[in-house]
Amino acid sequence: MKKKFGLFALVLTVLLCGSLFLFAACGDGEEEEPSATPAISVTVNETARQSGATIEGDTEDTYTIAASVVNGEEGASVTISYVYESGEAETFTGSTFSPREAGTYVFTFTAEGASNFTLTFEIAEAQAPVVPVITASADRNEITAGGQVTLTWSATENAQVTVTYTKDGESASALAPVSGEAFTIKEAGKYVFTFAAEGAKPVTVTVTVTAAATHTHVWETEWTIEPATATEEGKASRACIASGCTDPVEVQEVTLPALNSDEAEDFYTVTVKTPATCTEEGVSTYAWGKNDDIAFDITGGFSYEQSAHTDLAYVAAVAPTCTVAGKIAHAYCEDCGKYYNVTGDASDYTIGAEIADGAAGLTGDPATGHSATVSVAFADYLTGDSSDYTWTKAVEATCGSCQTKVTLTVDTLEAETFTYSSTDGTLVA
Repeated sequence: MKKKFGLFALVLTVLLCGSLFLFAACGDGEEEEPSATPAISVTVNETARQSGATIEGDTEDTYTIAASVVNGEEGASVTISYVYESGEAETFTGSTFSPREAGTYVFTFTAEGASNFTLTFEIAEAQAPVVPVITASADRNEITAGGQVTLTWSATENAQVTVTYTKDGESASALAPVSGEAFTIKEAGKYVFTFAAEGAKPVTVTVTVTAAATHTHVWETEWTIEPATATEEGKASRACIASGCTDPVEVQEVTLPALNSDEAEDFYTVTVKTPATCTEEGVSTYAWGKNDDIAFDITGGFSYEQSAHTDLAYVAAVAPTCTVAGKIAHAYCEDCGKYYNVTGDASDYTIGAEIADGAAGLTGDPATGHSATVSVAFADYLTGDSSDYTWTKAVEATCGSCQTKVTLTVDTLEAETFTYSSTDGTLVA
């Protein structure tokens, strides 16, 4: 019994080994892999999207849609359709999607053997851009040539407004309007002003200017005068008083030069009514005739109060010298060149009478002359004795006041009295 079991075991072992050998032999070749399931791939504006995703945008957006089959058969294609607001499905062709109006768009992508792919577009109404709005007007749309008009304009959004205009259909540039400020239009014609700003709708304002009727000015007989001063200009003006001169009233104006200016000498004829002095004010009349700047003759004038002389200076007394007489204290006027007596000193003085002789009347104490003391040897300069001597040559000395070298001639020495010093035999002059 034991032997039979052993034989069965041997046969079973051989069978198992043979089976394993056959199995191993079958496995020597390549195993066949199972095929992959096709899938749909979608990009929107070159960005990959997941099925079921929602994309939000507005009616000004544009989307580029691309779809392909992954793991599908060669040449497999994707069919695209969409439904707007639960309506009927429409086939989508091409690659660009531009929503025609706000709402919900559901796109479905299908391909053979692949699961459907969906995308939802939630599209809102695009907001209209904010643009500037220009407002412009004229205070008058019809004027007479030479009249004035005021243009006023503004724009929202702080937009910068530019103004151009045409005259009778031709571009012109002589006028330069400023918003809110009146300006004159001298020539007749049709003026169309255009107001523009970036992004805004232009606005036009028309001003019709008619030719002015012939008018002869009748001027006021009196001038309105703002007198000139020594340093500031003045002005003379007069208006037309003729009927109809009202748009605006014509006014003649003349600039009056400052009285101390270079122009004053040729412009004015000056009449002195009361001359100013060093102590009293004066009055002068400044009149003018034809003004070459305007084409008509004009006359007029005004009075000007001239103040008392202000350049009156105190001059201290001058002591005499050895050779020059002194001068008295006095006051001198730069304006009129006159000299006056004074009492007091520079800090507190009173002007007295005019010095009739002018500068010649300022002389004070006379010159003092030179003063010198010299000692000379008797024998060197004199002959004779001390009671009867004669000078033989001049003597040089130094003035003790001004240190000037002085030469005393023989004639001068003989006229002088000298003291003889018997102690040392010299003369002391």
